[in-house]
Amino acid sequence: MKAGDTFLVALVADEHFWMIISDPEIDPERVLMVNFSTWKPYHDQACVVEAGEHPFVRRRTCVNFPEARVTTDAALEHLTRAQQIFPQPPLSEVLLRRIREGARGSRIRLTCLQVLIDQELID
Repeated sequence: MKAGDTFLVALVADEHFWMIISDPEIDPERVLMVNFSTWKPYHDQACVVEAGEHPFVRRRTCVNFPEARVTTDAALEHLTRAQQIFPQPPLSEVLLRRIREGARGSRIRLTCLQVLIDQELID
């Protein structure tokens, strides 16, 4: 997978839309992914995405930084081959950059934020 790729996961309990915001080409062993959550006033407001900014987004949405996960590119590729991940249209460069920048002011775990810092994707 690559930076900006998006996907749905074939798990009944996981209806979220996931995005790769780190760069797996830089560090395939630490791939940072986040998801969208329907906007609520009590959700992390560091990056709010409006309807139409991505084909999947049909209403105001928040990037769910507190639930960010670090995985490996190999694990994601394995799930893709097993048809457990369903690729979706990638993020635009503008939206990917805005999500990365939003991570700094979010409630993301420090270990997740460190992936973006180590890859020099944020200051």
